[in-house]
Amino acid sequence: MVTVNLTLIVELVLFLIFLWGANVLAFRPMLRTMDNRVAKVTEDRQVAQQGKLHADELETQYLRELLDTRRRLADDYRKAHRAGQDRHMLALAQRRREVEDDIARMRAELLAVVEQERKHYGQLVPEIVAAMDALSARGVRE
Repeated sequence: MVTVNLTLIVELVLFLIFLWGANVLAFRPMLRTMDNRVAKVTEDRQVAQQGKLHADELETQYLRELLDTRRRLADDYRKAHRAGQDRHMLALAQRRREVEDDIARMRAELLAVVEQERKHYGQLVPEIVAAMDALSARGVRE
């Protein structure tokens, strides 16, 4: 059994003084540091969460603006392409009219030449007939 004497009481008082000193000098600062650390980690997590939310909002805004820009560019491209096609079709129509006018003018010129040649042919036929008669007359004589 344990006997309670002065040594035990002194040891108990000294142990309590040690606990008080350890609490004041070691445990409280260490617990304060740990609490500060937990608070800092919690604060950093909140800041990181807010940063992530902000980054997500920025990404959504960026994607929306990118989509709008792509749509505008596609519309601009379609408009420019259509305008180019319209200019091309106008140029083709104008060139076609020019070519058709040239063809009509050349056709008229050629018809005039054909008519002249027909008249000239009408004049040549009696000469050709006379020449053939002369050749055939010579051929009979020989």
